[in-house]
Amino acid sequence: MALQLIVRILETPLDIVAAPFEQVWQRSEVEWGVLDTAIRSVSSKMTGNWQQLKEFVSRQTNAQAISKTVVIIPGTQVLLTSVSLPGRGTRHLKQALPFLLEEQLASDIEDNFFAVGTKNSSSNQHPVVVVSHSKMAVWSELLSASEVNADIATPDVLLVPKNDSDWSLLVDQKLAWLRTGLHAGLCFDRIALPFILEAAVQQYCDAQDKGEDQEKLRIEWIEGGTSDQAPGSAPHSNPLEGSNIERQRLDLELDQLSEGQVHIAEARLESGLLESFSQAILEPGLEKRAINLLQGPYQVKRSRSDLGIKFRPLAILLTVWLGLVVAADVSQTKGLEQQSAQLKQQSVTLFQSYFPNEKGSVRLRQRMENYLNSAGEGAGVDATFLDLLAEAGAVLTSINSQEPDAKISIQRLSYDSKQSDLRIDIHAPDFASLENYKTALEAKNLQVDISSAVSKADRVEGRIKVFR
Repeated sequence: MALQLIVRILETPLDIVAAPFEQVWQRSEVEWGVLDTAIRSVSSKMTGNWQQLKEFVSRQTNAQAISKTVVIIPGTQVLLTSVSLPGRGTRHLKQALPFLLEEQLASDIEDNFFAVGTKNSSSNQHPVVVVSHSKMAVWSELLSASEVNADIATPDVLLVPKNDSDWSLLVDQKLAWLRTGLHAGLCFDRIALPFILEAAVQQYCDAQDKGEDQEKLRIEWIEGGTSDQAPGSAPHSNPLEGSNIERQRLDLELDQLSEGQVHIAEARLESGLLESFSQAILEPGLEKRAINLLQGPYQVKRSRSDLGIKFRPLAILLTVWLGLVVAADVSQTKGLEQQSAQLKQQSVTLFQSYFPNEKGSVRLRQRMENYLNSAGEGAGVDATFLDLLAEAGAVLTSINSQEPDAKISIQRLSYDSKQSDLRIDIHAPDFASLENYKTALEAKNLQVDISSAVSKADRVEGRIKVFR
């Protein structure tokens, strides 16, 4: 049984770029569900904020393994287009894209990100998704904070079910998605459906007039879900009744406009939009059919461990060991020696809980390092975490040994695998000590940013970001 996590970012009236992150985290909505590829069904479907998604991901990770995660981006926030480059121009496609598409954009080219899909060999067209860098940055941060490790992020328009030569129209109460080709389509307010559909059909007819073959076009109408039944309505009223009236009217208008060349088929009802998009996800070759936005600066760096050891427990283990090293190096009183002994025993207990075949506590530090180094060899970006943590710990140990009466203590560690930076929450005696730690880290050829620093009654609480 292969399970896939499907996460759909929903439209929100909130300006996610201008609003504070905490407000976006709590007030913007996301829909998610688990797709069972064996029975082709979506379960555990929910809608909530990003905090609720994070809690679900945590529970799901502990319960069942997810083989793939697909993130669905709102089609209203992207532009789907294509470009054609003759001859060897494809070598420099990404550099040329912004200038080739500049006239289609309402904003400066440097403000936008251009994701390129698989080239259509018959037409030599390169499909492109254009989206603002600012929105991509916010979505990336939200996904990272909710611990969603996306494999594919693609616009919802490209997941509308579609037959080879037909168009597909997916509608719900607020939005409509018109997919006219493998990598072509748009998402818009449903109230604009008559105007958008008429313009698209007119463009299709004009293109047909220029050719010799007159092919009839069939538009498949898909109702993305049933609406709540209004109070006082018939208990068994047809949920498609309203859509059928609109569909029949549009079918008549398009038939006249196209002189019988365009027809809207009978409406098909789906149980929900997530189920509709999941149909396309289940089809083979998703990576080629969809345009993955996780490329270039937004490409996800994966971590792998050939030993099969979970990395998070190792990070916890190393953190405890770091605390042991710091405590042992600065312990000059009996009380600190007792604390050091307690930390050592905790390290032994934790070490043996993750490595039950390892006995005894002799050379514990070296054995920990061996396991961590072995895990880091195949870990890609996570090896960077180990390096940064080792450097930060060594510098902190050195500073605290020189000034035992005014030591700096680590409160929390976190690592952003996408940005490859280590974030350390620390308590320092004063601002000078915090700045001293920053300077010492920079002397090790590390880049350091002080993200925050707040003065309390007897200390300074700060967060620093360490990266290469």
